[in-house]
Amino acid sequence: MTGRPTLVELCRAAVVGPAWDHRIRRGGGAKASHVALHLGARLVQANWPAHAGTPPRPREPLTTAQADAARATLDRVLPLISEALDAHQRIVVATLEILDDKGAPTTAAVLSEFCSVRVGQHYATSIGQPLDEADVARKLAERHLDRPEPMAAEEFFQRHHTAYLRLWNQDGKEAIRTHPPSRIGLGHDERPPMIGVPGERSWQLGTDRSVYDRYRLHFSDAAKLRTRRPGREGRAVEDPEHLAQLEIWRACQGYGLARPAHRVILESLARATLDESTPLAQARAIWQRWCATPRRIAEGGPGTRDDDLTAAISAKVRLWAADQIAWSLRKSYGELSSMDDHVVRAIVQKVWMGLSAVEREEVGVVDSTLINGWVSTALDRGVAQVLHERARAIDTPPSARRCHRTCELLTERPDLARVLVNPDSDDLARQGACTAYEAAAGERWGTAWREQALTGTEAAAYVSGLTPLEEVG
Repeated sequence: MTGRPTLVELCRAAVVGPAWDHRIRRGGGAKASHVALHLGARLVQANWPAHAGTPPRPREPLTTAQADAARATLDRVLPLISEALDAHQRIVVATLEILDDKGAPTTAAVLSEFCSVRVGQHYATSIGQPLDEADVARKLAERHLDRPEPMAAEEFFQRHHTAYLRLWNQDGKEAIRTHPPSRIGLGHDERPPMIGVPGERSWQLGTDRSVYDRYRLHFSDAAKLRTRRPGREGRAVEDPEHLAQLEIWRACQGYGLARPAHRVILESLARATLDESTPLAQARAIWQRWCATPRRIAEGGPGTRDDDLTAAISAKVRLWAADQIAWSLRKSYGELSSMDDHVVRAIVQKVWMGLSAVEREEVGVVDSTLINGWVSTALDRGVAQVLHERARAIDTPPSARRCHRTCELLTERPDLARVLVNPDSDDLARQGACTAYEAAAGERWGTAWREQALTGTEAAAYVSGLTPLEEVG
């Protein structure tokens, strides 16, 4: 764990070792993440000491005092978590037997989350009362039988690929032109793949996430929006064919979203910055005013932005940069002010996932409260993942696409190319050319320009190794 831990992280660290490993294993019916969240964190919250204040949310970074209270409470409820886990496993086994008898076999992993939620609710609210495990198994089996299964990837492709290509030519190309994902750090300005690479389902994919993976999220309990907002609560999953058509259509809209207001949110967030010269008191005042009353976001066509949202998130980023989590990241990755585009990218991609869930579940209007929660998650959890991926990518040779686009840009700026390619250029001139080149790349490709072209240093090394001086300009 880095920075301030969460309840989920503390619980996950507690359920390791011989007493737990044989019960929490791949294919065993109890996923570690589900045990930590639905059994561990829920029971810690239910037994939270009164003197420690309001119980924190499962994924909320804990203060030092909260972390101490959480560890003490966790020590007390660990036997209860173990008891709940045993009940969970018995219920999963019983459910599998029911489904086998009905000719609808499945796997323990499929049943893990719903079962852990049900067991965790009982142990948190009905302490001392026996759990009717047979009844839970029966309801779990009924739920599984009533729940339609998503199409397999091959069937999805065969049924819908032609329609997807036709709709992309009709709507998608224009959507990319008016709402280029690369400009806000959300993905490449290309048609999303119909079927993605197996195992590549990271939230960092943004609009590069395959249409099939977006479709499968309709059937995932883990992808459900965790909010009490008005929506179709408890609704059954719709016809898989209809959902496939819906996601294909949505993938061909701007940023892969149907609602114009959601595009305004993303474009407003992408303009946020990390300005460490802003006084903390000023940033805190802006953020507190923003949080005081939930408010709707401005709506409009392409290019519409909500300046108040941009200012509020910039203030939030400034406060985060002074927090313990950000300082721990500096130790590993250096000054954050030089990587503010990565910070903003994490925010945009996390919020895009939230907005996608809102549209899947047909939740009502998104206001500042929902956005604030997503932004906090991005800063506390997402930025570290983005910076880790960036550090790993430094050791990877640049892609042909990035090299090609760098050459395109330098062809239009021969003044910069001459300096970068010339081995006799002094360090000051080369640094100036690198800075000017990166500014031009940012102007062309927006927040995620590093994904589209080489950095200044990479460009200098690349062109000096490939281009004879006399061929430049």
